[in-house]
Amino acid sequence: MTSKDRLLAVLHRQPTDRLCWTALVDDTTRSRMPAHLRDLPMIEFYRHLGCDILCFGNFGLPPETRFVPPCRRVTPEVEVEWRTDSDGLQHQLTKTPWGALTATFRSGHPVKHPVGTLDELRILRNVWRSTRHEQVEGSRESYDRLLGVLGEDGLFVQTLSPSPVQQLLEYDMGLQGFYYMLQDH
Repeated sequence: MTSKDRLLAVLHRQPTDRLCWTALVDDTTRSRMPAHLRDLPMIEFYRHLGCDILCFGNFGLPPETRFVPPCRRVTPEVEVEWRTDSDGLQHQLTKTPWGALTATFRSGHPVKHPVGTLDELRILRNVWRSTRHEQVEGSRESYDRLLGVLGEDGLFVQTLSPSPVQQLLEYDMGLQGFYYMLQDH
C-alpha cells in the first residue's frame, strides 16, 4: 500500500498493510533539530521521517505549494495593523467604525485576546455582521499542484475556518473570558 492508500483505508475503516502513522511538526519544534532536518521543506521532512503524510491545510507548506481556498472573508470597513516588538510579541490592532480591538500573540498563539468587555463584544458582533465572502480564483489549480507534490505519499485535508464559538474560545475571547462573559451576561 502507498501512504495515500493506507490513509484512505484508515478513513474508511478498512484494514491496512501496517500501522498508519503521521506527524504534525511546526517550525518551533524543528528549530531545535540539526540543520539538515530543520531546513528541509515540510513535506520532504515528513518523507524523511517515513510517516504517512496527512497534509493538514496549509500548515508548514511554502507559499508556492499552498492551497488557495475557493473563497475568502472580506470586511471592507475594517483595517488591521500589526506591530512586532523586539522580544517577538506581535500586536494586532483592528480598527473598525465601531471602535478598536487589540490582541497580542507570541509564536502565533494569543496571549491577550481582543475581546474582554461587552463593548468589545459589540464591536466584534458588528465586524461579523459586516463580513461577506468572495470567490477566489485559482483554487482548483492550487489543489492540483499540491496533489502533484504529495503524490502517493499522503493526503491533503482542507481545514475549515473555525465555527463562531470556536473562534470566540480560541482567538477572540479565550476560554476563561468566554465563560465568564457568558455567565455574567
